[in-house]
Amino acid sequence: MKKQTDLEAVKKVAKSFAYVDLQINKKVGFLVNHPYIGEIATAVKEDGKLVLKDVRNEQDLEDVRKNILETIDAVTSYQHFIHIMRAPYLPAFFKFTKHLLSAFDYSSFLGSMWTIVEFPNVDENITAPEFVRIFRKAEKALLMDDDELRQYLSLPERITVYRGIRGRGSLKALSWTIDIEQAEWFAQRWGMNGKVYSATINREDVLAVFTSRGESELVIDYTKLRNIALKKEF
Repeated sequence: MKKQTDLEAVKKVAKSFAYVDLQINKKVGFLVNHPYIGEIATAVKEDGKLVLKDVRNEQDLEDVRKNILETIDAVTSYQHFIHIMRAPYLPAFFKFTKHLLSAFDYSSFLGSMWTIVEFPNVDENITAPEFVRIFRKAEKALLMDDDELRQYLSLPERITVYRGIRGRGSLKALSWTIDIEQAEWFAQRWGMNGKVYSATINREDVLAVFTSRGESELVIDYTKLRNIALKKEF
């Protein structure tokens, strides 16, 4: 990692994301799939006022992109991209910029990103084995907040963890929990053939503890799980 984040190089990558092809969401016609644009009607600032642009129109889309590029130019911290870029695209952005980051930005951004992205375990840009390697490089004191770090340091040498899955959900995932009721909730979340599994893991193979979403989530190296067993079916 770098001693200091190369923010100018990061901004170049961020700007390239502005030119990703815009796709209209087929299920919900007014929504858009894009790193920065979420809806067909997008507001930009013009002469100090907010003006709605229709991104299906080429000139309006160009105006929106110009606004995005100006926003990126004004960024003073890598952490700001958590708020600028839409959550599903954060893992890809992190993947292409992590080599430009300081230990602080690498670790703190990773922790924030993991808790913001809805399904980080099945991201198209970073595989589960890649995420394990990424987490192992992070500094624990920067990855977690003070309370999470205390919980991490107080974990026993051997831990029982649980994971709730639905349908064809995978056990080859980083997100497990020490709270069986939380695992049961995930298993029943959408009523799709839910199952809860238990397993054991050594503390040294726990990569992080996250509680910010009201979950007792343990991010683990899933290749180190032992004694995996089906605990409950719904």
